[in-house]
Amino acid sequence: LATQLVNKFLGALFRCRPVSLTGAEQLLLDTHSLKTFLLSMPSVESSISTKPPTVYTNGVVKTMTKAEMILKMVMSETNSAEDFVSAYSRLLPESDSSELQKVLEMKAIRRQEQTSIIQLYRTQIEGHSPATSNLNSGFVCRFQLFLFIHSFIYLFIN
Repeated sequence: LATQLVNKFLGALFRCRPVSLTGAEQLLLDTHSLKTFLLSMPSVESSISTKPPTVYTNGVVKTMTKAEMILKMVMSETNSAEDFVSAYSRLLPESDSSELQKVLEMKAIRRQEQTSIIQLYRTQIEGHSPATSNLNSGFVCRFQLFLFIHSFIYLFIN
């Protein structure tokens, strides 16, 4: 239940666009309050004060910390693309470029700036280079075309 709630919360968070600095600060406070509540939820209205299971606690902490880090990135400055990408990869090491794009959209960064920041992220963090990406996608496209033609010829002959 908590995992589903947190995932819904993250989805709702990404749909908030644009988010002002004040809005991000308030969302960060709300996120922290939700995290605190979720961590205490297993013992709410219980006469026995027990510690929640470690798996539950770790799951809540991990996902809610991710939400907090996303909001910290929304609040951060984007003076330098290099500094922003460095901070992003440090705060959200398990993220990817599609999540980065959502953060940039929350910050209301222009599309052109988004493209350069995402490209820098892909090059530095994900290890992609524009030439490699284009070559790979071209190869995949040609290979799919080859398979289609091969299948068509096979069906035509038989």
